[in-house]
Amino acid sequence: MLLNRLAVRGSAAVAAAVLLVGGVAGSASAAVPAVARISLSEVSANSTGSISIEVTNPAATGGLTASKNPAINSVRIFPPLTSSGAPTATLDTAGATTGFSAARTTDGSGFRFTATGPAATGSSPLKSSTPGIADAGKAIFKLGVSYLPQAADAVGQWRVQTSTDGGSSYTDAAANGASELTQTVHTLSILTYPLTLSGGLRAGKVTQGQTGITVSYVLKNVGTQAATVTLGASNVVGDAAPSTTAVIGPGETFGYSAPVSFPRNGTRARAMASQVSGSSAAGAVGSKTIWTNEYVVQAPAAFSCTNLTPTLAHGGELIRPKVDIAQATVSNGVEGATLQPAGTSLGYGTGIVGGSTPLVSSQPTTAGATQTAVAFADARTSGGSADRSYPVSLTVGGIDLNGAAVAQSAVGCSGVSNLTVDVTSPVAAVTVTTPQHRPTAVGEAPGATTGDYVAKNKDALTVGGTISDGGSPAAADTTSVPTCTLHEYGSVGPITPQDIPCTNKAGVLSATAAPQYNPTATSAQLEVTVRDTAGNVSAPALSAAWTVDTQPPAFDELASTTTTPSTIVLKTDELVAFGYQAADWTVTEGGTRHLVASVTGNGGAGKFGDSITLTLRDTLPEDATPTVTYAAAPGSTAAVDGAGNRLVDPVTVLDGVAPRTPTLTAVDANGRQLGAFYTNHNRPAFTLGAVSAGHTASVYRDDNVNGVVDSGEVALCSATNTSGLAQIICQTDAAQPEGDYQVLVQTVDPNGNVSVARAVERVVIDLSPAVITGFETDSGGILVSFDEPVTGRDDANDWFVSGPSGVRVQPISVTSEANGTQRRLHFSSDPGEAAIWGSATSVSYAFQGASGRYTDLAGNATPDGTFSKAV
Repeated sequence: MLLNRLAVRGSAAVAAAVLLVGGVAGSASAAVPAVARISLSEVSANSTGSISIEVTNPAATGGLTASKNPAINSVRIFPPLTSSGAPTATLDTAGATTGFSAARTTDGSGFRFTATGPAATGSSPLKSSTPGIADAGKAIFKLGVSYLPQAADAVGQWRVQTSTDGGSSYTDAAANGASELTQTVHTLSILTYPLTLSGGLRAGKVTQGQTGITVSYVLKNVGTQAATVTLGASNVVGDAAPSTTAVIGPGETFGYSAPVSFPRNGTRARAMASQVSGSSAAGAVGSKTIWTNEYVVQAPAAFSCTNLTPTLAHGGELIRPKVDIAQATVSNGVEGATLQPAGTSLGYGTGIVGGSTPLVSSQPTTAGATQTAVAFADARTSGGSADRSYPVSLTVGGIDLNGAAVAQSAVGCSGVSNLTVDVTSPVAAVTVTTPQHRPTAVGEAPGATTGDYVAKNKDALTVGGTISDGGSPAAADTTSVPTCTLHEYGSVGPITPQDIPCTNKAGVLSATAAPQYNPTATSAQLEVTVRDTAGNVSAPALSAAWTVDTQPPAFDELASTTTTPSTIVLKTDELVAFGYQAADWTVTEGGTRHLVASVTGNGGAGKFGDSITLTLRDTLPEDATPTVTYAAAPGSTAAVDGAGNRLVDPVTVLDGVAPRTPTLTAVDANGRQLGAFYTNHNRPAFTLGAVSAGHTASVYRDDNVNGVVDSGEVALCSATNTSGLAQIICQTDAAQPEGDYQVLVQTVDPNGNVSVARAVERVVIDLSPAVITGFETDSGGILVSFDEPVTGRDDANDWFVSGPSGVRVQPISVTSEANGTQRRLHFSSDPGEAAIWGSATSVSYAFQGASGRYTDLAGNATPDGTFSKAV
């Protein structure tokens, strides 16, 4: 052990002293999560983990031979001062020279040694019996030291203080004084902690002899001295990883990774230890032991099997064999394993192309469990049409749950059967019957069989047929399994099929089903295939197709109408048969129920028809659109279609009753005159009477005078009555030329019905007044003619007649003749006047204002004018 020596003069004067370094052991520190460190001290390999400090009281000098230094009776030692991240030291008394007692300082910062008797030395005795270290004496003080983990080199200085019984003391107050021990501890860091086992370790379990598992971690030198390290891993029961030696420079890292061998198996928990030891360039040493997590080494898996019964299908074709392994056992402590495609295969005798086939996919199994129906990859048998047999062998291999490979070897199985090739497909025939039919004509009675058979939802289908082995002659096949598929078809094509359960009963196909059809299905057909035990599948056998009707009959809302106020004609969208009972029908309109008096159908009572007539006990209001509901009363035969679907939907009936035709009562407020309506407006207004609320009346010009509104004949005007039964005015939209027209009046109700009766009237549009076209003289006076009838007051003051000499004379009176187209002027019997009017050359009309002018039937006023003629 190296000693640190301190010389202190015992006199009152404090002399220079030298403090030397003792040994500090390099030891492994405690682990911290994810990082562990080992410390390498810079002192020699003889350090024992303690520091020894020798304190000397030098002999008195200066010629004073009779005098002595005072004895050193108190020594205090303090841990390293913090410097450059120095570690904190934990000090415990490891022993001291006889004659001193040790205790921590009162503040806990160091240790105090107090003299209790004469001190002994290792080489020379004390010079007096005074307690403590006498003049020229010495003592050795030892302290145990440990360092906490550090992330870098640690540098520290030890400090010693002394005092004498003569009152002298020595204190080194300098932080890095020459009298102190300066010490450096070099550090290595283990970056991965604890050790990791990787490459297949599962939940702390491995398999004996398993490979591909490694132990690994990383070292880093965080100090300032190069370090030589030795690394390795082992277990007391034989598990081990090879060791290696490396030199790691300051700041460098070194990764350790080595494969682990597991030569022995067992079930108890164990762990693997890695011993890291190293030394610094200065000779300091240190070591650390790191442990892995506990793990268990398990025995390898072993498979066994019994009753290998392979079966193939078609000769000369690619097939996928299926092997029933009655028992595939994984034993000896491994929980489970997986049969591998690359390790498990079937071998065949001559005739199988390739000789063997691997598994199709990995097949997991558990210890002691039974694995069945293991599928192998495709193979090809030899060609031909005859059944054949081939010898079979099985090789099993895999990987257990720890990732260890299972040794591949031929596995013998008891009860091994030869591989049988069955190339003959079975044959199926199928028949299907349904209980309903569809009528084809009005008047057909239910139960007739003239139409197609048809099924509705839940109708029972009876399936029959035979299953044979396909041989010649064919024999009943009692073991093959049939598959029955119901195919449905709609207006847009096939519908997703549905399975129908069916069985093979001693070679007879049998099934009873009541399928729920797709709502859009219109027909269906049953397909049957049969698979034998070798996997041969028969060609599809198809039954005859049948009609499907899943929808209840309904009323045709576009064709069901009222035809009279007390008659409703209903149309159905398909043929329906029902009992003719009035109580089955309910008619409502605006919250009022109208009782049905009688029901008839175009098919006849109890037969199929598509038209139903209801006669009411009362009448419906104008423009009615009643709702009709059907519900078979107790004891009545329900209305059904040919498939037996019941009529349930109500229907709102269209209004099919033609509205009344309004009357034409006036044109521009003018009434009918001489069988026509006259007007002097080219956009006349028509007064129409008896128009119902909501009805629209229109006036048409009947250009071809045929009494009906033809295509291309446009309405002169249209108007709608908004309330009650009323008179309305219809104003002509476009100007019309003069003329004598025939017009038609037609009405449309809110439901689009057009009036049946059409009123034919004459309307004369006259925009010009009546004028004199001539006159004649006779014994009764002068008879004046107009080009059209005129009306108005006949006033003699409005007329005068001119004779040959230009003399004029007025009549004494005027009368109307010839339906208003002529006026007779009466004169006096005076000979002079008679000479004038008797030879009149012109007749003049000049309104004098005493009465209204003449007007024609259209209301045009006749202007003043003179008509002259040669005599």
